[in-house]
Amino acid sequence: MQTTDRHRPELLANFWTLAGDHRPGGAPQVSCRNLCARIEAAAQAGFTGIGFGYTDLVGWTAKIGLQRVARTLRDHRIRRCEFEFVPGWWDTGSEWDRAASAASHLCQIIPALGVDSAVVKCVPDRSGMVWPTEVYANGLGRLAQQFSEAGVRLGLEFVPFSDVSTPARALDVVTAAGPGIGIVVDAWHVARGAVPLAELTSLPANRIVHAELCDGDRVQVGDPADDARDRRRLCGEGSFDLPGFVAALRIAGYRGPFGVEIVSVEQRRRTLVEASTLAYRTALAQFAHANDAPQITRLEAGPDGP
Repeated sequence: MQTTDRHRPELLANFWTLAGDHRPGGAPQVSCRNLCARIEAAAQAGFTGIGFGYTDLVGWTAKIGLQRVARTLRDHRIRRCEFEFVPGWWDTGSEWDRAASAASHLCQIIPALGVDSAVVKCVPDRSGMVWPTEVYANGLGRLAQQFSEAGVRLGLEFVPFSDVSTPARALDVVTAAGPGIGIVVDAWHVARGAVPLAELTSLPANRIVHAELCDGDRVQVGDPADDARDRRRLCGEGSFDLPGFVAALRIAGYRGPFGVEIVSVEQRRRTLVEASTLAYRTALAQFAHANDAPQITRLEAGPDGP
C-alpha cells in the first residue's frame, strides 16, 4: 500500500491519544489541553480526523463556544470525527435516561461541527454483567433512531473483558439492532482477544464502522482493563501484527479511516506536539508494510456471519 499524498491513508487521532494527563475511567473527563490546540496539533501532524470525548466536548464548547471549534476543524481540514459515548445505553432505567439525554445533545452538536462524517462509539457493559442480545440491540436501535437524522453512524466495539468479546458476538448484536449500525474493530481487542486476523477478512464491509490502531506487549500485564488503559504502545513498538491487521480489514473491504488510540502512562506524559507527531508517524508506517504482510486467506462468511 502506497503512502504518497494521493494514496495516503486517512488517520484519526482518538480522544485519549491527545487528552494529556487523563486516564480513562478516572475523573475529571475534561482534558486540561485546549480543544482547539488539540485539533491544530492533530492536523499539523497529518491527521485528517479527530476523536472527542462527550464530556470533554461539552466542557470545552461551554468555555470557548461551538462555533470556534467548528471553525478550527474547518480551517485545519479535519473532516471526520469519532465520539466516545456515555455508558449505560443498554439499560432501561436512569442510565438509559442519561444516555438518551447525551445522544440528544450530540445530535445538536455534531451537525454544527460541519464535518463530512461522524461515528459514535459504544462500548458494552464491562462490569461482569451478561446482557441478552435483544437488550443490547434494543438500546442500540433506540440510539440509532436519535442519531439517524443527524447523519451519524453508531459503532459497537467488542471488548475481550466484556460480554461482547468477539466480532461474531458484536455482529449478532448490531444485526439484531437494525441497518446502519456497525462494529468498531480495535487492534488492541483483536490481539488481547486472540482473534485470528483471517476472521476479520470475512466481516461484512458495510458493518465495519471504524477501525483503531495501537500496539502492545505480547503478554497482558495484570488486570485487563488496567492493561488497556496504561500499557498501549505506539504502533510498531510492540508485538501486534499491525500490517496484517490493516491487510485483513482491506481484504474485508473496509475503506474508512483508521483511528490511532494510544492509551498509556507514557503517552499521557508526552507534550501535545510529541504525542500527535509520534502517534501519526508510527501509525502511518504500518501501511507501508501492509503489502508485505504474510498472506492472509479470506474466510468466507456463512449465512450467519463468520
